[in-house]
Amino acid sequence: MLLSSDPSLEPGLDQRIAQAIERHRPGLRDQVDAGAIDAMAEYTRELSRWNAVHNLTAIESVDEVIRRHLIDTMGAWPGLRRFLYVYASNNLLGQQTGTSPQTASPFQAPPYVVDVGSGNGVPGLVLAILEPSLRIYLIEKSSRKAAFLRHVAATLGLSGRVFVVSADVAQVQLDERDGCAIILSRAFAALEDFLDRSWHLSQQQTHWLYMAGRRDQVLGLAQIQGSWRYDHPRRPGDFCLESLETDFALEAERHLVWIRRRAS
Repeated sequence: MLLSSDPSLEPGLDQRIAQAIERHRPGLRDQVDAGAIDAMAEYTRELSRWNAVHNLTAIESVDEVIRRHLIDTMGAWPGLRRFLYVYASNNLLGQQTGTSPQTASPFQAPPYVVDVGSGNGVPGLVLAILEPSLRIYLIEKSSRKAAFLRHVAATLGLSGRVFVVSADVAQVQLDERDGCAIILSRAFAALEDFLDRSWHLSQQQTHWLYMAGRRDQVLGLAQIQGSWRYDHPRRPGDFCLESLETDFALEAERHLVWIRRRAS
């Protein structure tokens, strides 16, 4: 059934989302409150309305939106929380030890996340719904998709912490570079290109999350003596693998590749 005409967009959509979470992400069900489910339902409705006019996505059914946008994104949520905590802990440690600004970044602003090539808001906007304290920049080159993101952020009351930037990431300069905890992306570019094009937005303690499909298609990722490692094909000394997670929640293969800078 076409997304624009699916009757499940009417009341009851929140129940369908809750059931999908229970089926595919049972370990997260108790962490997703009713407000987040309502917001994800409204996101799905708005995507349907806009898609009928602006052709934002090739996904044709509500069930596919729930699985491929909402449920898939939720796989990145625990890691996002974990690395935000690591970033905040490192910040606090630097303050407590009196580290000078010359030897460590003085994280004055609250940490934020950057979603490169946000498209229809996946994963960034969905993560902002799930994580109520998250501040995130959604970078999207397409003006019509950026307009959709602004509309949905305003509709859901997220405009105070979800900021849409309509530009090529290579030309983006954020006013608040300090505080960039995580840069993430799904289906934007090959991993090495994603890292290269977003490097200027990062700082020493930034982590990157690359939501990959097949593991063997990620150039530079290899298993050596039982341990996974990553070597950027053009810049082998700049990055290293922090963790590699396999997500089995959906039929499609999904790997969460967490990258960080090598210590300088």
